[in-house]
Amino acid sequence: MNEFTEQVLAHEWNLPFQTPRQMMIYTTFQELSTGLNYRNLRRKAIEQNDEALSTALSHIARDESAHYQFFQDGVKLYLKEDRDGTMEDIKFVLSTFRMPAHDLIPDWEHRGKVIVGQNIFSDRIFFKDIMRPILSVLGTSRRELQELGKTTPELTPALET
Repeated sequence: MNEFTEQVLAHEWNLPFQTPRQMMIYTTFQELSTGLNYRNLRRKAIEQNDEALSTALSHIARDESAHYQFFQDGVKLYLKEDRDGTMEDIKFVLSTFRMPAHDLIPDWEHRGKVIVGQNIFSDRIFFKDIMRPILSVLGTSRRELQELGKTTPELTPALET
């Protein structure tokens, strides 16, 4: 366990985005994802009759939920101030979203497969239980994000000569 801890702490996590707004958006999705990850892991602890781990995971998941709420409220404020810019940033963040564990956890390729295999977390879970609900709470949708950047033909008539 000490060796694993040392390996985790040897990695430095770098902020994945450049602006405060992008980081606020990223952290909204990351915090809800982390909370769901702990809730799903707690299910496994309950199946194994590990009451201490189950209780600890329950507390951690609730803490992540509070973090999520804070960041979600921040994104809502950004949307009120600059909806178009914030929507562009949401689209950008989601197009490159990656959980910190991918970079920090040793042997992530193997460990990540175990997490997916145990139905603790996956891309599908992210889409269904994280992305869609957050977009809904923010008053938007995947469809609206997909429509960003599509141009509309110029509506002004051609000048006559």
